Amino acid sequence: MRAAVEKWLNSVWYNPAKPPVYLRAIEPLYNYFRAKSYPGKNRTTPIPIVVVGNISVGGTGKTPLVISLCKQLQAAGFKPAVISRGYGRRGKDLHVVSATDSSAIAGDEALLIKQQTGVPVLVDADRRNAAMQFSPKEIDIIIADDGLQNRILPRDMQICVVDGQRLFGNGYLLPAGPLRQPVSSLSRMDHIVVNGDVVESANFTNWLESQQSMTFPPVTAMQLVATSILPLNHTEESGLEDWQGRAVHAVAAIGNPDRFFQSLKQLGLKIIPHAFPDHHKYTAADFKEITGMPVVMTAKDAIKCKTLGLTDAWVLEVRAEFDSDSSLFDKLKVLIGDYRGQ
Repeated sequence: MRAAVEKWLNSVWYNPAKPPVYLRAIEPLYNYFRAKSYPGKNRTTPIPIVVVGNISVGGTGKTPLVISLCKQLQAAGFKPAVISRGYGRRGKDLHVVSATDSSAIAGDEALLIKQQTGVPVLVDADRRNAAMQFSPKEIDIIIADDGLQNRILPRDMQICVVDGQRLFGNGYLLPAGPLRQPVSSLSRMDHIVVNGDVVESANFTNWLESQQSMTFPPVTAMQLVATSILPLNHTEESGLEDWQGRAVHAVAAIGNPDRFFQSLKQLGLKIIPHAFPDHHKYTAADFKEITGMPVVMTAKDAIKCKTLGLTDAWVLEVRAEFDSDSSLFDKLKVLIGDYRGQ
């Protein structure tokens, strides 16, 4: 049922035709409550907080960006930490994520961040409470994976990630369109990251300003580049070149599964796509009909599939790469220095 509803909404949201009138009739009500609770930037914590989020429903590449920023900060000698709601986990209370947790305990995205970076990761329905657990003697900066619309979460810097392929869909707010906030709210961000090669950063800025007639923050272009295809539950290694021309089942439960499917096609794989709802909780039954060929999935899917006994399953590993603009990372370093100088 959920998959059918999600498929129908996407067909409406990412269609140039106007959405049904009954959805447009609800949009002003959503906008009224959204505007009343929009969070502002404030400094009420002893450690700087950077929120990485989006203004649209579904995945845009937030988690790969968080992982990349953590690795860059670590390489520069800083000590980052991450807070998250831990979407999809059991319970809502504070939990210190361990690399050996299950996704049911930590949430799939929080667990992926922990496993790929090793930084301290806390999940809590009250993300402000999670942020207050860290000491400035141990942590230099806190990155919130999602939370732009969280009205109680303090923040010093806001980064919005935009899907360079789907952009803002039909431009309507929920439920008529995919937007949680109007496009004009991007002017209040500190930085925009465009994920995908369809829209280059300079062209995106020009297009955005022509559409909205206002000034927007700097834009950095990000690409998710495939680095390897690794086995899910065994030790056999395989290079990307070994997969060219091979037929596989491609499995994805992410916000924009078509991006993953397209990535596999660009690597030369022949795919049978299987799209599940975002954050889908896999069971062995999901794979009963997915047989006869290798299964290739995203790293986020792999977090939830390791215990299902799949014998020919593989994981596409990706790395975030950026254009020559280094202003985003420079802003983080300045923010840390600003706090240290207080």
